[in-house]
Amino acid sequence: MREIKFRAWDEHKKKMIYDLKLIYESYIDNISIGNWLQFTGLLDKEGKEIYEGDIVKVNTPSGIKGVFQIVYEHAQFIISKKKISSYSQLREVFYLSEVIGNIYENKELV
Repeated sequence: MREIKFRAWDEHKKKMIYDLKLIYESYIDNISIGNWLQFTGLLDKEGKEIYEGDIVKVNTPSGIKGVFQIVYEHAQFIISKKKISSYSQLREVFYLSEVIGNIYENKELV
């Protein structure tokens, strides 16, 4: 069973918040919190946690390569360009991927 974790983008402070208590307090204080972004339960090739909204660089032996956004759609995590659609395929890709940014701090990568 994967660990359920979230992060959120604080639009006011322009920073990512990983502490759920801070996210909750910011929400209560009406600070502009963007979307809550869920942890996929997977790590990239460097051992970094992969979250919804991350931008990953992929290069697999099976020929899947490029820069992709991680999205949560239809109750599953997928790569935005939809070249990969099953969770088993995602596990292979995530293991060979590298998180290079996210959609809030690195919009130029999308």
